[in-house]
Amino acid sequence: MPSLLSSLSGIFIDYIALFPYNSPVREFYIEATMATKRVHHPAPAYGRVNTAAQLGRLVRDHRKGLHQVTLTQTASVSGVGPRFISELERGKDTAELGKALHVIQQLGLDVWVVPRGVAPGNLPAGEAERSSPGTDT
Repeated sequence: MPSLLSSLSGIFIDYIALFPYNSPVREFYIEATMATKRVHHPAPAYGRVNTAAQLGRLVRDHRKGLHQVTLTQTASVSGVGPRFISELERGKDTAELGKALHVIQQLGLDVWVVPRGVAPGNLPAGEAERSSPGTDT
């Protein structure tokens, strides 16, 4: 028997776009939706990304595997269209960087830019704090 949340899911997704991106209502909806999903996907292969296709595959695997939300739900919460999410996940080379970073952050992923050969966890003392996500220094 489907839960009340899954029954109302289609209706609720239409109204979720009315709330600000960082709204507790949106966050609750994503958490509740994740809890009702039963499909298990393999864990994403996190690591170095060299191409738009690799980034798109990682974003899709993360969305489906850990968050278990639909493309439409992700688009709504991120404030972009489903077409953009689809193109990002298919590795479109010309996807807008700002939008792509916003979607990635909404999915709970961080992007680090470090010198080649240095892992993000191995940054010299002081570098990790200065370059932590969300700071503009």
